[in-house]
Amino acid sequence: MIKKSSLSIKDNRNKLNQFLRDIDSKYEKVTVGIHSKEGMIKTEDGESTVLGYAIINEFGLHGIPSRPFIRQSFNKNLAELEKKGTELFQLVIKRALTMKQALGNWGSILQGMIIREINEGNNFTPNTEFTKARKPKGLHPLQGETGALVRSIKTQIKKE
Repeated sequence: MIKKSSLSIKDNRNKLNQFLRDIDSKYEKVTVGIHSKEGMIKTEDGESTVLGYAIINEFGLHGIPSRPFIRQSFNKNLAELEKKGTELFQLVIKRALTMKQALGNWGSILQGMIIREINEGNNFTPNTEFTKARKPKGLHPLQGETGALVRSIKTQIKKE
């Protein structure tokens, strides 16, 4: 007796293309940094927001040197971030993670890198003698007594 067999070919490429379009149109985006103007820190001129302090240090202003802790973190770790992003995206395709979970994981990784750069970065312009005299010994240029900058680095997932 001869058995019949059939061959069916599934076009997974169209499904993948649709999946990619869905991600682009439906899903959230991840941002990592300081998302709020809340939180005050003491400065030489009074008080300012943590966001203002971060912007001044990231880009520099009126004699304050640029200490680009966010850009450096991203650029120094780009290969690792790309690798981790690929791994997480593959888990989304396999439905082992939701897109929101993958974005949250990726954002948390970058958040940790930025915090590590603030705490351990050693290639920032040193503090002036005036600032050193006001800070407890052992603190890096971006570290303050309160830790407000580090505590303000957050991961946020939102629709754009």
